[in-house]
Amino acid sequence: MSNETSTLLAQPVTIAGYAVKPWTLKKFAEVYPAVRALVQKLVAQGLTLDNLDTFIIDQGLDLLPHLVDEVPPLLAATLDISQGEAEELPVATAALLLGAICTQNLEPLKNFWSLVPRKKGTGLSTLSP
Repeated sequence: MSNETSTLLAQPVTIAGYAVKPWTLKKFAEVYPAVRALVQKLVAQGLTLDNLDTFIIDQGLDLLPHLVDEVPPLLAATLDISQGEAEELPVATAALLLGAICTQNLEPLKNFWSLVPRKKGTGLSTLSP
């Protein structure tokens, strides 16, 4: 990752009055249950480490029915808002917030996983629920 990209990812972003900041280790511990639930749903729909870069784009709207219940807990935990407030967000706002959360936080995690040696058939080549 270039220094310019790292700098952009580290900047807080404000969307509809909500500040989206990169997760600290403490925040990651708080959001982990929501992240885990979301990833498990994505894996059940076919997400692997090999298709991580293209899966969401390729699947598009077909994923929404499978993920709709997992998004509010992630938004609530990341933004320090109630689950009820997260559930009442307009879909467009929730989508923008989720995109910012993914850009700032999941990209660095994905980059970390790309450094982990993978062997076919050992379970490391795919994400498991």
